[in-house]
Amino acid sequence: MKQLFIIPTANGAYPTSTTLLKGQLMFYKSDTPTTVVSTAPATTDKEICFAYSRGENSSLITGIIDLNSLTVIKMSKAGKATTPVYGKGKWVIVCPTPEKGLNYTITLAKKGVVFNERNLFSVTDTYRAKVKTAAELAKSLADQLNKLAPGLINIKATVTDTNNVTIQGQDYQDYEVVASDDLYGTTVTSTHAVAPMCDKDYVKNLASVCAQNRGFNNVYADGATIYPGYPMEVDADDYLIYNFHFANPRRASRTRDEAIKATVTDTNNVTIQGQDYQDYEVVASDDLYGTTVTSTHAVAPMCDKDYVKNLASVCAQNRGFNNVYADGATIYPGYPMEVDADDYLIYNFHFANPRRASRTRDEAIWQDIYVAVPNTAPATTATTGISAVIEKIFASKLIK
Repeated sequence: MKQLFIIPTANGAYPTSTTLLKGQLMFYKSDTPTTVVSTAPATTDKEICFAYSRGENSSLITGIIDLNSLTVIKMSKAGKATTPVYGKGKWVIVCPTPEKGLNYTITLAKKGVVFNERNLFSVTDTYRAKVKTAAELAKSLADQLNKLAPGLINIKATVTDTNNVTIQGQDYQDYEVVASDDLYGTTVTSTHAVAPMCDKDYVKNLASVCAQNRGFNNVYADGATIYPGYPMEVDADDYLIYNFHFANPRRASRTRDEAIKATVTDTNNVTIQGQDYQDYEVVASDDLYGTTVTSTHAVAPMCDKDYVKNLASVCAQNRGFNNVYADGATIYPGYPMEVDADDYLIYNFHFANPRRASRTRDEAIWQDIYVAVPNTAPATTATTGISAVIEKIFASKLIK
């Protein structure tokens, strides 16, 4: 989920009540929704809620933020230790005098594309009647670049210093420009594009990226006429941007939560410590490939109290325990199931009951029944304990 909330210049003050002006953002606790939170939450608080006003005749946008996983990153122009030189990209390729039988190619690799988006664009030429000099080769390649993939790349190519192809980016899209084929090895001077951050254009682009999560889907021709509030209003020239990065865990009916904790150890090592017994395969990828990864895989205890509690949670729905988030224990007698021992013997009955009559075919549905028996007397007493009786009755079927 990506959501963007733009605070208008006129309503930048933090609200003191739950009556919000257009574009105001407030925080509150789920148990006191009419009270605006303006101080740091207590260490025992697990979550905080937010509400954003879209103006009159529009409902608030609300949500929950999990405080345990939350990180907040502040972005601003002034926040950088060194201010980068913002600008559009420029690349200069020196063309040699063409020779017969050789191919001269310029390849543009578009950076930051998404999966299945085209990222490579190339033009090429060879020695021929109209391309016998370095200047003619440069002109031919520049002309091809100006006609290349309109709508997919936005560049302008010119010939400079007689035999140089100069490619000037027309926006802040960055490329890697490579001299290919028999042009390989020639000089390529690159000035990479660096887009301004936190200015009006940056926020407008960010609003476009986040549009769909505000319900703005069909935005090509007439989005502004069918979606109130689209495009989002950007009225300032300079912004502070706060990135709230979090994951809300499942509070109920969950099969598992993936909880990990990452820390930096020994100056340059990242140590990932599992917070439960979920196992992972950690891989160093991209340009980190080949670096040392030392793994100690998780091995969960079996048949202890926590194991049986988790097994009880997995099997809860088949006992009729469906709505178990906040008040399951008050509406379902016997929930959560009582687990009072520290060590258990677990018997798994795996079977399928066939149809006995009026059948055209058998579709035997496999079923599983788990019986957790405390691994102590009297449950394990010879002849009289339940474990002894189970193993006697089902001796021919028992797999240990």
